[in-house]
Amino acid sequence: MADPQNVNVEFFREIVYSQQFKILNDLIYNPDATVDNALDQITDLTLSAHTAPIEEEYFTPGNVDYYLSLALMEHKRLVEFIHALQKRTARDPSTGDPLTVQGQILWTDLPSFGYTEYETWDSNGGDYTVFWFLDLQGGSRQRMMNDNAFVTQFTQATHISYNPPDQGFSIHRLDRSLRAIMTLRLGLENDKVPMETLFKTAVMEVACVWFMYAADRLGYERGRWDAWVERLRDARAVCNDERMRGVIGEALGCVSRTMSRCD
Repeated sequence: MADPQNVNVEFFREIVYSQQFKILNDLIYNPDATVDNALDQITDLTLSAHTAPIEEEYFTPGNVDYYLSLALMEHKRLVEFIHALQKRTARDPSTGDPLTVQGQILWTDLPSFGYTEYETWDSNGGDYTVFWFLDLQGGSRQRMMNDNAFVTQFTQATHISYNPPDQGFSIHRLDRSLRAIMTLRLGLENDKVPMETLFKTAVMEVACVWFMYAADRLGYERGRWDAWVERLRDARAVCNDERMRGVIGEALGCVSRTMSRCD
C-alpha cells in the first residue's frame, strides 16, 4: 500500500487552494469568524457559480459542493459547521427553487460528502476497496484513525429520529452507524482472526474510536454490548503494546459509562 508521502500532491494542492478551504480555515483559526458567516460565504460562492458558471475552470454548483466536501474532510474540527450546512439550502435567486447536483439538494442531501470520504482516503495512500484491511500501518493507519474520529463525532452529534418501519426507511445523511456495525463486526465479532493478532490491528483501534466518540449512538441489545465488553477485555488481556492497551482501556471505560446510563 502506498505511503501517504508519495500520493498525488496535486490533489491536495487543489483542495487547500480552493476558496472553500480558505473559508473553513478562517472559521477555525479566526476568533471573529462565525459559522453563520462561513455558511453565507459558501452560499454566495454557490450562487455565483450558478448564475455565471465556468465549466472549463470547474466553477459550477456541483464543483463548489465537491471541493467543499473535500475541504471538510481535511478539517476535522468542523462538526458544528457540517450540521449547520446540512440545514442550509441554496436557492435559485430568480425562481426560489433549491439548487441541485445530480438530483440532490444543496445542501440538505450533502451530494458529494459520502464519496469524498473514500476519495480522500484513497488519495492518502489507502484503497477504498480494502478500507477495513487488517494490516494498515504508519501514515495510512493514522489517516484512517483521523477520518473515523471525524465521522464518529458528526454521527454522535446528529439528531436522528427515524420513522417506524411501516412508514418507509431512509438513512440520515450524517448517520454513519452502518460503518460502526461493519467495524465492530470485524474488530469484535471476528472469530477468524486470533485475538493475539486482532488486538493490534487498525480495525480494533477504529472500533475503540467508535466507543470513545459515539458510544451513545450504538444502541444495540444488551447481549451484544456484553459480548463487545468481553472481547475488549480479551484484547486488553493479551495486548503487549502500551499505546493500544491504553486505547482499549479507554474504550472499555466509555462502554461502561454508557451501559450504566442504560441500566
